[in-house]
Amino acid sequence: MIAAALDWGSSSLRAYRFDEAGQCVQTDARDAGIKFVSEDGFEDVFRELTSAWTRTGDRVLLSGMITSRNGWIESDYLPCPLPLTQLLDAGTRLALDGLDLVFLPGARQDAPADVMRGEELQLLGASSVYGDGVYITPGTHSKWARITSGVLEQFRTIPTGEVFDVLIKHSLIGALTSDGNWDEAAFLAGVERGNQLDSVLSDLFTTRSGVLLQQYSEAFAYAWLSGLLIGREIREGLATLGDQGARLTLIGSAPLCANYLKALSYLQLDAHAAEHDVTLSGYQQIIAHVTT
Repeated sequence: MIAAALDWGSSSLRAYRFDEAGQCVQTDARDAGIKFVSEDGFEDVFRELTSAWTRTGDRVLLSGMITSRNGWIESDYLPCPLPLTQLLDAGTRLALDGLDLVFLPGARQDAPADVMRGEELQLLGASSVYGDGVYITPGTHSKWARITSGVLEQFRTIPTGEVFDVLIKHSLIGALTSDGNWDEAAFLAGVERGNQLDSVLSDLFTTRSGVLLQQYSEAFAYAWLSGLLIGREIREGLATLGDQGARLTLIGSAPLCANYLKALSYLQLDAHAAEHDVTLSGYQQIIAHVTT
């Protein structure tokens, strides 16, 4: 039986224990992401976490960056279109202490070249509740994905969070901004501007010049830049997937999803945030697929 599952990312580790019916009976969360564990330390962390949860012959699922080139065992990327319930079948296996460890695969797209690792499990869990549509996982590397009948048809990565972070911390454009007081009006003005443009490159510098010419406060510039990039992301995501009228489901932390919901609502787009643990739902979908 599948006794446990580990969502093991770069910064954190979340673990789930399942009973024979596939119900989650215990969880654990630790700041033990792969960047904090040495290459020869993964087995020790695994044993410490799961030894009381498992017995010989049990199966344990692993997903996230633990299955990447920088993790414990690198699993494959499966090509799209991808029936998401097939993730287990293509997993990379490792026998350890009488257990069957399954490192779940990621997803790939060849034209244009793109990959995801970890989000595909979230998409499986979310789409099992919300059905067909366009799903967004905002963050450092936002993913926009179209799901139809449980199949990941197409996706696109838009690195909005990383671009914003680089501009704020390592550029002259962001040097005159301040996150001291969030300016909602500035954020929405940026959203509108970014969503209108074919390119935001020239407008990026307005973040700096607006402060120099005393047209923007530093707080205004910070929020405006955030909105500009998110507005552009929304335009690009919808254009790539070709689903202007589709309902949009957000997957992610509440604060980040809240900003995206404000932007999407301002642009009069139908959107909502997933309100349950979609990773857990993804694991349970895999368990149900195994037992049927």
